[in-house]
Amino acid sequence: MDGSIDFNRTWNDYKHGFGNLVGEFWLGLDKINRLTQNKTKNMLRIDLMVTTRQTVHAEYEWFGIGNGTTDYRLYIGNMTNATVSSDSLNLHKDLNFGSWDRDPANCPLKRGGGWWYGRSSNCAVSSNLNGIYPHCRKETWADIYWKELDPNNPKGNAPTSTEMKIRPVDFL
Repeated sequence: MDGSIDFNRTWNDYKHGFGNLVGEFWLGLDKINRLTQNKTKNMLRIDLMVTTRQTVHAEYEWFGIGNGTTDYRLYIGNMTNATVSSDSLNLHKDLNFGSWDRDPANCPLKRGGGWWYGRSSNCAVSSNLNGIYPHCRKETWADIYWKELDPNNPKGNAPTSTEMKIRPVDFL
């Protein structure tokens, strides 16, 4: 929301969670795993603030992450409802979570934050919602990122705030 919490954290921080529930926070990989063990029974909605007056979203038909043994692998269904121009999370499907102190490709060290990074040497990503908050950065490659968030502005791929929300598929 405002960069008051540093998301460039250790594996243990991401595993257990950090921040303040009434402000910026990461719930914790262990908790997210417990909430989403039955992957197809949960939906994911991502809200991205583009400007103070515009928010866009992406919804996924199902969502879950593996446990610590699988390095919290990302499992995700198709995007079903969206106002974003691209599905920038699906390319991270079946990837393991990494943080600056625990990732074989050292992508979090290069990109900032913890996320489901690929294993390529250039650490290309199509999204990184735990990147460096835009006003705190020194390099744009470490930004919070959603590819093609603003197709008219190639530098406009850093949302000013992000939220990942989980709910049961059958929630009324």
